Amino acid sequence: MAPSPTFTLPKASPVTHRFISQLQEGEVLRQFFLLRRVEHRRTKDGKPFLDLVLADKTGTLRARVWEEALKRCPTPLVECEFVAVKGRVETYQGALQATLEFIDTVAHLRSQGRALAAFGPDVVHVHEPFAPSTGLWALLGARAPLVATFHSGAEPARLYDALAPVLRRLARRLAVRIAVSEAAARVARRRLGGTFEVIPNGVDTERFAVAEPARLGPGRKLLFVGRLDARKGFRLAV
Repeated sequence: MAPSPTFTLPKASPVTHRFISQLQEGEVLRQFFLLRRVEHRRTKDGKPFLDLVLADKTGTLRARVWEEALKRCPTPLVECEFVAVKGRVETYQGALQATLEFIDTVAHLRSQGRALAAFGPDVVHVHEPFAPSTGLWALLGARAPLVATFHSGAEPARLYDALAPVLRRLARRLAVRIAVSEAAARVARRRLGGTFEVIPNGVDTERFAVAEPARLGPGRKLLFVGRLDARKGFRLAV
């Protein structure tokens, strides 16, 4: 098996991923793997998803990319390529597996860096600049001023903590740091330092102000929009 990939950050020590044999349920993945197997499948409802096997030198990890995340996959996936992934480790039928919200090939991400250099933008705005995706490659390759928006307010973040000394050096390249919430600002500030401007995600209120009410029938109804995260307050509703 090929060795696990090492991604070298400029003027910093190499950053390697957490090995599969070390993973535990609930951990967040933002790293690289060898893509051992790809299968295109469908749920009982006919919705498409990917059934993957990720690998490194310590073993393999089954992973799923469900329909919504599959729509965001920028390139076709080919077995035996290195891929960058973002997701979470879960337990399914007694074994660990990963549910991925992002996956792309390392080759495609490198091509994004070349495209960015050719375009020559005046300003580059990246989202979650330290996730192993297009934003990270833009951060590393851009020569224009960088604006970064941070979204994650999740704690604990063990990998974030471990990489903080390296990421702080990279964060010096950011001209403006934005967070979508106080929680996201707190998580990023704790690891990176610096000043963050909180700008919440926008909502087009005019679009909903003229919406026709749904006919849901008698009885109480509850609509919850958001992740099932403690800070979202779902427990207060139920």
